[in-house]
Amino acid sequence: MTSFLHIIKYSTGVRPRRCSSTQEDSVASFQRNRCRGINDIRNLLERLQTHKIQHDFQSMVFDFQPTFGDQVLLFVSGQMIVDGQTGQPSVFNDVFTLQHFNQPGQPDGWYIKNHIFKAFMC
Repeated sequence: MTSFLHIIKYSTGVRPRRCSSTQEDSVASFQRNRCRGINDIRNLLERLQTHKIQHDFQSMVFDFQPTFGDQVLLFVSGQMIVDGQTGQPSVFNDVFTLQHFNQPGQPDGWYIKNHIFKAFMC
């Protein structure tokens, strides 16, 4: 569970250890924006960082399952506050696939292969 929480911290802006985040075969969808590859995903995340996001960790629901090969499917749902609007929390759903990788000369690790994020204003 500790490794999983490192991945959750990734979505809050704290880069987890032993996770390269994305690779060239990674695909991400945030609301209606879809992109592929390290640079496109990084550019999208940088544009999204103009907002201050505060997650309500107590409201979060986590579920995960092993899938094909060395992958894990994760689902996270909960509430978050955007730009300090405490009276209007947003509900979010976050689905992603973690892919295990092992590169010569480096420790085993994980990266986000597929990522779908949707938020809804309450």
